[in-house]
Amino acid sequence: MSLQLDRYGFITNIDNKGQIVETNGVESIQVPSFTESQRTDRREKKWNTTLQSWDTSNNLQRKQLHAPSSNKVLIRRLRKGVPDSIRGRVWTALGGGIRTPGMYQKIIEKTNIIERDIHRTYPRHNLFYEEERDTSPLPETVPCGQAALRRVLRAYSYYDPEVGYCQGMNFIAGMFLTQMNEEEAFWLLVSVMHDKPCKMGGLFGEGMRDTHKVLFVAEKLIHHYLSRLARHFDKEHVHLTMYATQWLLTQFTSNFKFDLVFRVWDAFLGEGWKIIYRVMLALMQKYQSQLLKMSFEDILTFFRELPTKIDGNQIMDMALKIPLRKKVMAKYENEWESQQQEQHQ
Repeated sequence: MSLQLDRYGFITNIDNKGQIVETNGVESIQVPSFTESQRTDRREKKWNTTLQSWDTSNNLQRKQLHAPSSNKVLIRRLRKGVPDSIRGRVWTALGGGIRTPGMYQKIIEKTNIIERDIHRTYPRHNLFYEEERDTSPLPETVPCGQAALRRVLRAYSYYDPEVGYCQGMNFIAGMFLTQMNEEEAFWLLVSVMHDKPCKMGGLFGEGMRDTHKVLFVAEKLIHHYLSRLARHFDKEHVHLTMYATQWLLTQFTSNFKFDLVFRVWDAFLGEGWKIIYRVMLALMQKYQSQLLKMSFEDILTFFRELPTKIDGNQIMDMALKIPLRKKVMAKYENEWESQQQEQHQ
């Protein structure tokens, strides 16, 4: 059964229950008169000429266009009605057109990334667990944690457009949701992104400037506190980015068990980055003797499997015994800043 539409696209052969009905092929369709058709053609030509002038207008003319109340001829023509065939183009021009080409597509891509990452966030946690994965689940079948996480991440991307959404934030926000309601989780996410001592926004913003700084400092700390292991990694061409980027970017939330994650975040919210570096060093210190005997591939395999092997409380106890001082961190942070300044001179 075919749909019959009016000039605006509304279905005419539909009953009050929303069902399509037979019309026996007999429909009264309004056909414009010859005079009306001529008038519409004249208006279309005038509007097309106007649109062409708008497309090539200078800034002053554009400002006048965006304030149509100052243009009596334009107002008069608008009051007569814009022809259906070009109404979309006219409205777009009156609204200023596409102000930032590509921005809309970037927003859509961010939304798609959020949707993809939601299903990867703690799939074995009761709050996020899906018994049967459906590509288009009905709202009532979506785990409550996923729905809340979607709202928190979207809200943050609108709240902070400079940072928006980046992969890794889903694990942090998801972890918050296991401990608090979504409004509290949203505001805690705002706090850790912008406020001391965490101030993580630079990890996720454009250019990920702070990510490079954190990795630089972490590499220096490994050479400072675990020099023998650092030399072995250099010999095997094992770089920090091959195994620790996710540790540092998500503060261990993406792949470690919560017995460690919660202990890390208890301290992180109070003292900031020192505990993150200490835990990283403790993980490597605990297995240093094993790692020193391994080759490139074995080292990377070991680190991939490491999160499932550790005792969180034991690692925290080791981490807190590492004599890391803020002045050592500051020394390497300043070294990184100096290098950046030299590169941009």
